[in-house]
Amino acid sequence: MKLAKLLLEVFQMFKVQIILKMKSDENAVEIYNQIRAIEGVVVLTLLPSDILHAKSNDRHHYVLVRIKFIGAGGAKEALNRIRSIAIQQKKIEGLLAMIVRTHTLKKIRNY
Repeated sequence: MKLAKLLLEVFQMFKVQIILKMKSDENAVEIYNQIRAIEGVVVLTLLPSDILHAKSNDRHHYVLVRIKFIGAGGAKEALNRIRSIAIQQKKIEGLLAMIVRTHTLKKIRNY
């Protein structure tokens, strides 16, 4: 198999929207930076959401983000790995949940 064909099959970039549930008293920027530091995550962008802002309260803060990530082995497997690292392995301080909006999952390109 040619190397170029192998690379096209292995490295695919995807984007998806995720709702982050965070503790209100934690530094949100630090949480975003720690998510950006997870292997495979390329870009994290904040998206406006008045509905989520309205649901936030004194204890919990909800934010809509879009991440672009490399999905070696498939998008769903990569997303599960990213969530597992953020919630269980790294236990990012202040991050309570990552709710993936699977209907927004889109393949961007092959590398």
